[in-house]
Amino acid sequence: MIDFILNASILILVVLAVTYIWYCISMYMLLTKLKAKAWKAFVPIYNISELVRALGLPKRWFFLSITPYIGSVYAVAIAYRLGQVWQKHFAFSAFWLTLGAPVGFLILFFSKQGPDMKVIELPPPSLSMIKAK
Repeated sequence: MIDFILNASILILVVLAVTYIWYCISMYMLLTKLKAKAWKAFVPIYNISELVRALGLPKRWFFLSITPYIGSVYAVAIAYRLGQVWQKHFAFSAFWLTLGAPVGFLILFFSKQGPDMKVIELPPPSLSMIKAK
């Protein structure tokens, strides 16, 4: 029984390591397309701050995205803004750029359309955008 647990834990660690390396490489490729400092993709947590900076979002979005509970909301908001740069819909951004990030980043990198940098200059969302008319 101990051998099984040991082998299973080693297998899980290998899968996690390969997935993280895949994530870093796809983030590197994406940051090169955004003309950002791509080497930061290999530094945990710092890669998210570089993505936020490359998208022109406020710095507080990075801190809010790593905060428990509200972090998932801001992670989806950052993914949505990243999807807007490549003219992708919300459903694509919410799934492929959050849960399926390693695959989603590669989809964006290899897509025929490049990043539309005009979208990056949009003002950040505010409560006035949500108010009923």
